[in-house]
Amino acid sequence: MTASLAASEFMRTPMLGTAEPEGFKEWHHFVVHARGLRLLINFSLNSETAPDGRFRLAPRVIVIVHDSEWRGEVARFDASAVDISACLGDLTIGGNRMQVLPDGYLVTVGLPAQGIQGELQFVSVSRPFVVNNQPIGSGRMNWLFVPRLHATGWLNIGGHEHRFDNDVSYHDHNWGRFWWGDDFGWEWGTVLPHDSGDPWSLVYLRM
Repeated sequence: MTASLAASEFMRTPMLGTAEPEGFKEWHHFVVHARGLRLLINFSLNSETAPDGRFRLAPRVIVIVHDSEWRGEVARFDASAVDISACLGDLTIGGNRMQVLPDGYLVTVGLPAQGIQGELQFVSVSRPFVVNNQPIGSGRMNWLFVPRLHATGWLNIGGHEHRFDNDVSYHDHNWGRFWWGDDFGWEWGTVLPHDSGDPWSLVYLRM
C-alpha cells in the first residue's frame, strides 16, 4: 500500500517556461468525515488567460467546514506564491502546504487573514487507484484517488477549533488538459462510515 502510493503520487503542473500551460488543471482534494462535522480542503492550480492573452497560473486554496452551519473561504493567490519541490512531492501556496509522505499526506493550512489555520496528517489505509488519459471534451484528464485515509490534527476556523483523531477521510488528485464549457460532465461522490472501526468505503464516479 505504502509503496504503491509513494510511486504514484507527485505534482504534474508544468512550472517551466518551456512547458505548455494552456488548459492545464490540477487539484488535490481532501474530505474528512468526522462525527458531526465535514471538512473539505482543496489545493488547486489552474491555468487561466490573463488580460494580455498569455496564460498564467491561478492558485487557490479552499477550506470549507460544515457542522451546525457552513464556514470557509476560497483564497486566491498570485502565481509567485506557488512553490513545488524538485521531488514533486511538496506543494506550497502562500502559507499553505501539502507534503506527500510515504504513507499519506501532511496538510498545513495558513490563512490568518481569513481566521483559518490548522494542520492535519492523513494516513492511507487503502490502496490508491490511478486512471490515466480519460478523454474529457477536447482534452484529457487523469486522477488518483485514495478511498480511505485516517486524519489526525486540528483546524481553527472563525474562532472555532476542531480536533481530529483518526477520523475517516477521502483524497483525490486530478490533473490534465481540458476546458470548462466543453461537452462533458461527471458525477462524483464518496461515502465513508462514522466509525473508523468500520472497514468499508465507497467511491462513485461516472463520466
